[in-house]
Amino acid sequence: MKRLTLLLALVLAGCAHDAMPKTVLVPTPVPCIKGDLPAPPEPMRPLTGNAEADIATIAAQALRWRAYAEELAAIAQACRG
Repeated sequence: MKRLTLLLALVLAGCAHDAMPKTVLVPTPVPCIKGDLPAPPEPMRPLTGNAEADIATIAAQALRWRAYAEELAAIAQACRG
Protein backbone atom coordinates (compact mmCIF):
# COMPACT_ATOMS: atom_id res chain seq x y z
CA MET A 1 0.00 0.00 0.00
CA LYS A 2 2.89 2.36 0.78
CA ARG A 3 4.36 1.70 -2.66
CA LEU A 4 1.04 2.46 -4.33
CA THR A 5 0.69 5.68 -2.35
CA LEU A 6 4.25 6.70 -3.23
CA LEU A 7 3.73 5.87 -6.90
CA LEU A 8 0.46 7.81 -6.95
CA ALA A 9 2.12 10.80 -5.27
CA LEU A 10 4.93 10.81 -7.85
CA VAL A 11 2.53 10.56 -10.76
CA LEU A 12 0.37 13.39 -9.45
CA ALA A 13 3.42 15.52 -8.64
CA GLY A 14 4.36 15.35 -12.30
CA CYS A 15 1.10 17.08 -13.18
CA ALA A 16 1.53 19.93 -10.70
CA HIS A 17 3.49 22.29 -12.99
CA ASP A 18 2.08 25.45 -14.49
CA ALA A 19 1.04 24.82 -18.07
CA MET A 20 2.04 28.15 -19.60
CA PRO A 21 2.15 28.40 -23.38
CA LYS A 22 5.55 29.34 -24.76
CA THR A 23 6.39 30.86 -28.09
CA VAL A 24 9.09 28.90 -29.87
CA LEU A 25 10.70 30.34 -32.98
CA VAL A 26 11.14 27.67 -35.63
CA PRO A 27 13.22 28.49 -38.70
CA THR A 28 11.35 27.92 -41.93
CA PRO A 29 13.03 27.54 -45.30
CA VAL A 30 12.55 30.38 -47.74
CA PRO A 31 13.77 30.54 -51.31
CA CYS A 32 16.87 32.68 -51.64
CA ILE A 33 16.53 33.05 -55.42
CA LYS A 34 13.71 35.29 -56.48
CA GLY A 35 12.32 35.09 -59.98
CA ASP A 36 13.21 32.76 -62.80
CA LEU A 37 16.67 31.48 -63.55
CA PRO A 38 18.26 32.52 -66.83
CA ALA A 39 17.83 30.18 -69.77
CA PRO A 40 20.86 28.09 -70.75
CA PRO A 41 22.61 28.88 -74.02
CA GLU A 42 21.15 27.59 -77.25
CA PRO A 43 22.52 24.30 -78.59
CA MET A 44 25.67 24.55 -80.64
CA ARG A 45 25.42 24.60 -84.43
CA PRO A 46 26.41 21.37 -86.14
CA LEU A 47 30.10 21.11 -86.85
CA THR A 48 31.20 21.16 -90.48
CA GLY A 49 34.30 18.99 -90.27
CA ASN A 50 36.55 21.95 -91.12
CA ALA A 51 38.73 22.39 -88.04
CA GLU A 52 39.44 26.07 -88.66
CA ALA A 53 35.75 26.94 -88.96
CA ASP A 54 34.63 24.61 -86.17
CA ILE A 55 37.06 26.00 -83.60
CA ALA A 56 35.33 29.39 -83.79
CA THR A 57 31.94 27.72 -83.23
CA ILE A 58 33.25 25.73 -80.27
CA ALA A 59 34.99 28.74 -78.74
CA ALA A 60 31.85 30.88 -79.03
CA GLN A 61 29.76 28.17 -77.38
CA ALA A 62 32.32 27.82 -74.57
CA LEU A 63 32.14 31.58 -73.95
CA ARG A 64 28.33 31.45 -73.84
CA TRP A 65 28.41 28.60 -71.30
CA ARG A 66 31.02 30.40 -69.19
CA ALA A 67 28.89 33.56 -69.12
CA TYR A 68 25.85 31.45 -68.18
CA ALA A 69 27.77 29.78 -65.33
CA GLU A 70 29.01 33.14 -64.05
CA GLU A 71 25.47 34.52 -64.09
CA LEU A 72 24.18 31.51 -62.13
CA ALA A 73 27.04 31.87 -59.64
CA ALA A 74 26.16 35.53 -59.11
CA ILE A 75 22.50 34.64 -58.51
CA ALA A 76 23.41 31.79 -56.14
CA GLN A 77 25.75 34.07 -54.16
CA ALA A 78 22.68 35.37 -52.33
CA CYS A 79 22.06 31.86 -50.95
CA ARG A 80 25.34 31.71 -49.07
CA GLY A 81 24.87 32.48 -45.45
